[in-house]
Amino acid sequence: MVVSTNVGAIREVLPEDIVFLGDPDPEEIIKEVEEALPLAKNINSQQIHDRLKDKYSWRDVAARTVNFGVILIFNSSKGENI
Repeated sequence: MVVSTNVGAIREVLPEDIVFLGDPDPEEIIKEVEEALPLAKNINSQQIHDRLKDKYSWRDVAARTVNFGVILIFNSSKGENI
């Protein structure tokens, strides 16, 4: 399980059933942690690990990083702001 702020790309990266997102405010994060803790006792961490390791390999991450870099370079060469 992951507790994080709802800024950035966590929502797009991790499956929604293991993520608790709150506003970037200490009280909001405390609320999300309090919501996640009781559920964490029933989580099969090995099952989550197996799910994520199949979804995210170093080769896959490297390929996505290169693709993102290519998009940035392409848009930059066209004079577009990113």
